Amino acid sequence: VQILRSRFSPRFRVMTVRLLRSIHFGEELS
Repeated sequence: VQILRSRFSPRFRVMTVRLLRSIHFGEELS
């Protein structure tokens, strides 16, 4: 489990959340 945690660093999680949010908002706006 810790191996996965070390692989998914906080920075990677933030980038993923931002990407998902941008796609979600993009679909709502369009």
